[in-house]
Amino acid sequence: MEQLALLILFLVSGYLVARSGLAKSQDYKVLANIVFYICLPASILSSFAGVEIPPAIYLLIALLIASFLLSILLSFIISRALRLERHVFYCLLICGFFGNIVYFGFPFVQMVLGEAALPLAGIYVSIYNLFVFALLLPAIYILLGTEGKKAGIGKAFCNPVIIFTLAGALALALQINLSALMPYLEGFSSLTTPLSLLAMGLFLSDKSSISLGRNLLSIVAAKCLIFPLITFALLLYTGLLSSGKEILLLSLMPVAISNFVIVDSLGLKLEKLVMDSIVLTSVVSILAVFALDAIGIF
Repeated sequence: MEQLALLILFLVSGYLVARSGLAKSQDYKVLANIVFYICLPASILSSFAGVEIPPAIYLLIALLIASFLLSILLSFIISRALRLERHVFYCLLICGFFGNIVYFGFPFVQMVLGEAALPLAGIYVSIYNLFVFALLLPAIYILLGTEGKKAGIGKAFCNPVIIFTLAGALALALQINLSALMPYLEGFSSLTTPLSLLAMGLFLSDKSSISLGRNLLSIVAAKCLIFPLITFALLLYTGLLSSGKEILLLSLMPVAISNFVIVDSLGLKLEKLVMDSIVLTSVVSILAVFALDAIGIF
């Protein structure tokens, strides 16, 4: 409960700073960039000290990809059952499993599972990005009749999370001593959670109303219920629940702010729906993570 209270305090602080006029809601981008390009790389590199990669890593990666594919299949079934519009279906495809695995994901992994879990989380985040930018988005562009964007694959590989995960793995393999950098790395690493949540508080400060409807509820159900349940079932069935907690935790993350940019680039004209999904799933995800942590799942 103390951890939950601390999270809420960080969120509320960012919200109040914006509402009091000391900052604007758009200022979340500055904090988000600091986290993404400085704090997260520092967290990843510092966490490679004494890291242990589970023997079942390849099976876990296969399980993660299987969860994506099953989520897409169920998104299709949901859209057909509810007779959702085609554009809403594409939005559901993206938002149904591609959550806030960076700004929320890494702080939550660090806080709930410890810093030692960050390298594995980095590997799984890389798989998310490669699947979305190299496979899913080009497929949607083709279905929409839009020219595929080759830059998506490049962006996936240029993601700092991927780069510094690979850098940490290389340092580990070559036994490079990073002790001289540890004070710097640990200093920025400690800022990851508070800055991430302050940024989210700023972002939420001008989102005053939510339009409930079947489109929004479909996305919330897909992201906060169906995808985590698929992931949990696969981990349980394969007996990898104890070694795949990072995967389960990442599956619980809310709809990402980056999904707003993705949906906008596709020309789906569903900005309001995505914004509402971000706000509502952020609340549901936080409560779900701490509820599962309280009953000992993590």
